[in-house]
Amino acid sequence: MKNSAKWKNPTLYIGENNPDYLSRDVNTTNNKLKILEHQLCVQEVDLEESYRKCNDFQERIQSLMYKVSEREEVLSRLSTETNKLKIRYEQLVLEVS
Repeated sequence: MKNSAKWKNPTLYIGENNPDYLSRDVNTTNNKLKILEHQLCVQEVDLEESYRKCNDFQERIQSLMYKVSEREEVLSRLSTETNKLKIRYEQLVLEVS
């Protein structure tokens, strides 16, 4: 009987009741948490980079729009002057005829 009193039921430590299982489960959970935290950090860096690129693109777009506006203004003035010259030329042709 003394031997049977020292004998422990092996089913007592099967699965979730096993201290080693719980320790491994905590380690696994901690490792998963570290991986998720790292992924979150990487996503935040990617998001910041994306915002930075968007801001850079926006600045370039604004700069290009300004240049287009300037060129449209120059083109408008050139068209106006061209029309004036055309009208003056036609007047001269009529005077000579």
